[in-house]
Amino acid sequence: MFDFDGTLADSFPWLTGVIHKISEKYQLSPLSVQQLEALRGADSRDIMAQLGVPFWKLPQMAAYARQLASEDIDQIHLFAGMDNLLQKLSERSFTLAVVSSNAQENIKRVLGPQNTALMAYFECGAPLSGKQAHIKRLLKQSGVPAAQAMLIGDEVRDVEAAHQAGVAAGAVSWGYNRRDLLAMHHPTAIFSSPEDLLAQICES
Repeated sequence: MFDFDGTLADSFPWLTGVIHKISEKYQLSPLSVQQLEALRGADSRDIMAQLGVPFWKLPQMAAYARQLASEDIDQIHLFAGMDNLLQKLSERSFTLAVVSSNAQENIKRVLGPQNTALMAYFECGAPLSGKQAHIKRLLKQSGVPAAQAMLIGDEVRDVEAAHQAGVAAGAVSWGYNRRDLLAMHHPTAIFSSPEDLLAQICES
C-alpha cells in the first residue's frame, strides 16, 4: 500500500509554489521556502502547532489543497524510478494499492494509465489523521492478512497509521519528512531509493 504525495509523486515543488495561496485563504503567517523546508523535520502535530492551525480547520485545508492540486495536476510528476518499481512489484505478484488523502482523480492522472492499471485498490480522500481506517478497509477488501501487508509512506503519520492498523511500516527517505525524524518512530524498514525499496521488499 503506497501513500501518494511525497512517496510516489514529487509534489513538494508544487506545494512550495502554492503555499502562499493556502496561507492567504486561512490567514496563516507567510512561509518562505526555507521555513517550509525546515518543517520537514517536524511531524504533522508539531507543524500545526507551529503554524497556529486549529485541528478543526484541517479538513477544509485538505479539501482546498486537493482542489489546487487538481488545477495544477500537470505540474506534479512521479519520482524517477517509480514506473519501474511498480512494474517490477506487479511482475512479482504483489498486490498494489494507493492509500492517500489526495483525490483519486488526481492520483490516477499523475500515475498515468499504465501505472493505474497495476493498482488493485484505491483508498483516497483519507483524513490526515485517519489513514489507519482506510488501511483496515483495504485489508478486508483484498483478503490480505495484516501480517503480509505494508504501508509505504514518507511521513510520521504514515508510520503511525501502519502501526495502528497492525501492518508493517515502510518509510521512504525522499519525501516530506526527513529520515532522522522517521527513524525515531520505528518503521519496519527505511528505503533510500526506489531501487533500494525493490531490493529490500523482494529479499524479505
